[in-house]
Amino acid sequence: MRFADKLLTDFLREIYTRAALTEIALVVSLIYVERLKKVLTNMARGEPDTPFRIFLSALLAATKFLHEDGSGLNRTFASITNGYYTLADINTMERSFLGLLQFGLLVTEQDLIDYIQLHEQELKGLDLLPMLRNANQHHH
Repeated sequence: MRFADKLLTDFLREIYTRAALTEIALVVSLIYVERLKKVLTNMARGEPDTPFRIFLSALLAATKFLHEDGSGLNRTFASITNGYYTLADINTMERSFLGLLQFGLLVTEQDLIDYIQLHEQELKGLDLLPMLRNANQHHH
């Protein structure tokens, strides 16, 4: 694992834990990142911290999508980055991210099931199986 990848992994684990995010929010954020990758061209270049910004924005959007009351969430995300990103930074990231996705935040139950099944190996550490079983029972 490259140093930058380890830093990103550690950063995300820290945000995930400190914000007390749900595993489902993590999966929804990964779906958003996948959608973003389809929008961005191979020529797209960012700053060294772009992956951090993308994942932070994806987690923020996923959390707001799943919970109707997102008030104060941007401030929370800013505080749990230990001052690395300000509230203004978080707001700008969120606007850019939503713009790139053209505000396409809807993730259906079927989207979740498809994503989890497709990425079963990568997600095996998460406790998503009960959720999948429940979702599958509704479809049969």
